[in-house]
Amino acid sequence: MPLLGNRLTMPAVYALGLGLAVLAFLGFLILQLRKKHLHILQEISSQKSLYEYSWAHLPTPSDPNSHLPVHYRLEGDSHKPLVILIHGLGANLNCWRRIFPLLKPHFQVLAFDLPGFGLTPDPNHYFAKSPDQLSPLIFELIESLKHKGPVHLIGNSMGGILSLSFMESYPNHVGKVFLINPALSRKLVRLRLYRWAFLAQPLSKILNRKMLGYLYSRTLSKPKDLELEVLNHLSRSYLQNPDGLRSFALYVKMIEEQGIPEVDYSKCLFLFSGGDKVITAPHRKRTEKFFPHAHTLFHPSGGHQLQEDEPEWLSEEIKKFILSS
Repeated sequence: MPLLGNRLTMPAVYALGLGLAVLAFLGFLILQLRKKHLHILQEISSQKSLYEYSWAHLPTPSDPNSHLPVHYRLEGDSHKPLVILIHGLGANLNCWRRIFPLLKPHFQVLAFDLPGFGLTPDPNHYFAKSPDQLSPLIFELIESLKHKGPVHLIGNSMGGILSLSFMESYPNHVGKVFLINPALSRKLVRLRLYRWAFLAQPLSKILNRKMLGYLYSRTLSKPKDLELEVLNHLSRSYLQNPDGLRSFALYVKMIEEQGIPEVDYSKCLFLFSGGDKVITAPHRKRTEKFFPHAHTLFHPSGGHQLQEDEPEWLSEEIKKFILSS
């Protein structure tokens, strides 16, 4: 029997109580997930990364008196041709870990973390503005290693833009360029993330390892092969790190504003993958149209980061192209 006046009916009281109980349970669940997330972060940050290698302290183009610590990995015989591996947006030098041992018998192999990614910082996000600002830094890294003679560049995704920019700036120092699913189309930028860089602080608190793993796995055709240690290393750049997310957003502008470098494209090979969810068929056709003099190659099933999915196949193609006369 309903109560009189403004009083609630008994079913309404039960419904209200049930609603409050559900909200309390959800709040408790969110709190527990938050605690678990923070525990994972503390565990990751307290351990030395398995993927920390060497450091070079290089003068920055904006201020030669200041030095930027650049994280890099160098292996192989210094008397063999030097290949430089340049990773893409959101990745780090560790994306090349599977191809390193396959290339090392034939080349000296260098990979490094671009400023703002992996373990290399980017103070004030200076380097995220233009590939022209990164080319001198790459040149300084090569010089610091006392390397003589031309280098060969292997770039993935955004690393393709940087490879061609370096080739344009230092044409006499580059032999051949091998690009893996290069991000050479301005139309790839559907969302201008750099306009939302101010949201990096709150987003860094929401993002967790599971979300990051999902986003990274979108660039792979074999996501189940992604190792937990690799994901933990990647997490250092973004979880609870607004600077990492801000760098990611600002580098997007570099893709949107890229031009067409004036280089000898007969020395370049563009490799595309059929399973790439980033550089899809329309972008691939557009790239082939604008760069008609470059060599092209196609893998039917690999993902955006083919070096992760098909390292054996890829290493053979790299050897054939770079070592051919």
